[in-house]
Amino acid sequence: MTVLRNILAELVGLIIDDWFFALLVLLLVGLFALPGVRQLVPLSGPLLFGGLAALTLVFVARKARG
Repeated sequence: MTVLRNILAELVGLIIDDWFFALLVLLLVGLFALPGVRQLVPLSGPLLFGGLAALTLVFVARKARG
């Protein structure tokens, strides 16, 4: 059973390297998917793109530092 768990963990690790980054991306997309946010914020598309780009840049810089 431990071998199967390790294999599964390795396979998931190939897809998702940083769980915190994945969680933040899902939360940001989920926030902008709410109907009320799209109506209240007229620039929700560019804000979502900017937020995802900023998250990516921060986590890439953090990963590059070690």
